Amino acid sequence: MPGVDRRIILARELLSHPLLEEFRETGFITEAAIRNAQICSEYGELRNKYNHLDSLDILADKFFLSPERILSIIYK
Repeated sequence: MPGVDRRIILARELLSHPLLEEFRETGFITEAAIRNAQICSEYGELRNKYNHLDSLDILADKFFLSPERILSIIYK
């Protein structure tokens, strides 16, 4: 299982992949997987400005999820 830093890197690579829209349109990747990649990527950015708990709260508010769910997405 990759660490958080590795997950952030992989999430950013996925979100910038030139075929992402085709993957989405064909169902090769789910909307939930894209959302989770966005959460991981944004968590990495937020941690440069905020502490861990504040970062979780910001993402929870943005994605309408609980902080616990955000945590499980980042660390799963």
